[in-house]
Amino acid sequence: MAKKRSPIDRLRDELAGLPRLPGLTFEGGLRALSVTVRDGNALVQPIAALWVDAPSGVVRAVEMVEQRGTPAEQIDQALHALVSACARPIGANSTSPQPNGRIVDLAEAREKRQAPPQVVPEARARAGLPARIVVADRALASAVRALCEPLGIKVEQATRTATFESAITAL
Repeated sequence: MAKKRSPIDRLRDELAGLPRLPGLTFEGGLRALSVTVRDGNALVQPIAALWVDAPSGVVRAVEMVEQRGTPAEQIDQALHALVSACARPIGANSTSPQPNGRIVDLAEAREKRQAPPQVVPEARARAGLPARIVVADRALASAVRALCEPLGIKVEQATRTATFESAITAL
């Protein structure tokens, strides 16, 4: 009987076939947005999992995270967004929707307050593995290490992630 694969192993399998992009560094994390929305009778602050190409500031994936989820469930959703940032970055194929409807377009995340940025073919994000990932949150950094270090991706925890902070503030 085959051993059942863990969710992390299945995510890692999805990343394993991607090319390495040596100059690529991601910054990312989970953060409550600066807006309040109505959810039934309650007012809540949405949480976003966001991964950005640190050198360019280009958002590669953003996912709205289940507000009522446990911290472990929120980290799991952030890992799914990280896999999308690598395998299906925003702008890589602007004609195809993201699988399972899990990844939210940046324009949708901004609730269409601004026109989405124009993506020209030369500027489209390429699918691939970053050389380095920087995360501010300790628990998320630990989960990202478990997912990515076996693939040879360096994972760092930093007290400040300026590119991530700038991108999340823009939402």
